[in-house]
Amino acid sequence: MHADGWQIVLYLEQVTPKQWLLSDRGETLSKAVDAGIKTDSKKARETISSLSYYYGFEIEGMVAKRVVEAPFDMAAFQIFAEGIVSIGHRFPPKVEAVAVNPGRMVSESVNSFFYERKLMPSRNHALTGHIESEIVVDYYLDQKTPVALQPITRGKDMKPYMEQWGFRWNDLQDAHPGIKRVMVFDPDNQEWDDKSLRIGESVCDLFVPYSETNAVEELIA
Repeated sequence: MHADGWQIVLYLEQVTPKQWLLSDRGETLSKAVDAGIKTDSKKARETISSLSYYYGFEIEGMVAKRVVEAPFDMAAFQIFAEGIVSIGHRFPPKVEAVAVNPGRMVSESVNSFFYERKLMPSRNHALTGHIESEIVVDYYLDQKTPVALQPITRGKDMKPYMEQWGFRWNDLQDAHPGIKRVMVFDPDNQEWDDKSLRIGESVCDLFVPYSETNAVEELIA
């Protein structure tokens, strides 16, 4: 975990048939910068350089990265994660700078749900609607009864967002009658109004707070 308690997230991008780029997409150092830490100071640069060298990766701009080859040595992922954790804990966020991020809370809950059940949905999956040529959902489980899941990560202005997704969900239902449509939200830290909530409840097969993601399990089964 990062110093603020959020889980480490690693990213893999294929660059050649056998080589993949492993990175944190800048999340580790961005947290420090957001907390007011000067990561470009001489002392900070020396610390970052020393730790990245020790753990076998490089820092380009804000991004920690290294190339790994397939078939993967899983120890490389563990060592990389330990390295960016080590850097993150050298620059812990200031208490007054830590604020509730409803989008992050929702995303973490959804990621944990899939991870704990060893499910591997497609990410940023494009589906063809009846009207729209492409509708991208954050998570898609391709199974006998497919499930499309969209975590709601914005904090306010929910009405236009939900109206847009209401159209998309109905369009997807017309094009894929068997698909199950799911949205996960934060009822306490997002600015919800009655109409926006009703839209979610009416167009989704499951519209639940992030604390109730276990309900998704029954829908998947």
